[in-house]
Amino acid sequence: MPQPTAGDNDEKVPVGRVRRAVGLKGELSVTAYGNDPSRFRPGMALQILDTEYSVLSARQGPRGAVLLKIEGIPDSDSAELLRGAEVLAHVGDLPQQPDGVYYHYQLIGLTVRTVDGREIGAVLEIMETGGNDVYIVRTAGGQETLVPALKDVVVDIDLAAGTMTIDPPPGLIG
Repeated sequence: MPQPTAGDNDEKVPVGRVRRAVGLKGELSVTAYGNDPSRFRPGMALQILDTEYSVLSARQGPRGAVLLKIEGIPDSDSAELLRGAEVLAHVGDLPQQPDGVYYHYQLIGLTVRTVDGREIGAVLEIMETGGNDVYIVRTAGGQETLVPALKDVVVDIDLAAGTMTIDPPPGLIG
């Protein structure tokens, strides 16, 4: 699956999911993919369902949520209609990540290989567990393998080549 690059500034990528409405004035509780709530800032354009909104304010909420107030959502009834919807942003609006830190959209679809060159499959999705992320890798045979996103396990990510190289602990890969 081709991944958007920095040159694809109009490409929209998932950056979170609406959990629920908060309060009476239309604030949204959003789960930010990748645990980077700073990506949401006033004036930023977000797409939720088929509508583009402008962020009016963003702040850290309880249990890792980001609380967003967006233009055009005046009350809790309007906000509640967005429950469960994915939140998209333009690639060009996302802050640059430090070396070795990636947005989820950059990792989904990467081909996963072991350090000895054996191809395992492709990153299907990313599960946030609190301690570390876990990459769900679908094998060519359709099985799913869980790969912990730990420095000792994931030894290289090459976005240009579309690959992730892992050094799996014994028993991780059958």
